[in-house]
Amino acid sequence: MTVVTRLLGFGSCLLGAFAIGYVQGVESVPAALNKLIESAAGSVPNMSGPVTAKFASYMQQNVNPSMNSYLAIGIIMAVGGFILVAMGDRRAKIAKDQAPLQAQLAKQQE
Repeated sequence: MTVVTRLLGFGSCLLGAFAIGYVQGVESVPAALNKLIESAAGSVPNMSGPVTAKFASYMQQNVNPSMNSYLAIGIIMAVGGFILVAMGDRRAKIAKDQAPLQAQLAKQQE
């Protein structure tokens, strides 16, 4: 059960980190596109302002509300996965299981 729990925790951490990174990437796109729009439409008078405003309103209405849920899910998955990995095997080791290890250590020290 330990290996399965840790693998589930590791996978959850990866998926959570991916979701968080995806949201951060999508949120950084408007700034980059605004610079691109300004450089491309900068030579045409009064063009970059309306195009930038239209793009900003599109991003606010269609993209940002759905990304907040990805961010929340990503944080929950990353924290939950970290907890699963940190918990590991909660069983106490039995003396019978530790005896062969102690015998091997004694042989190595001789």
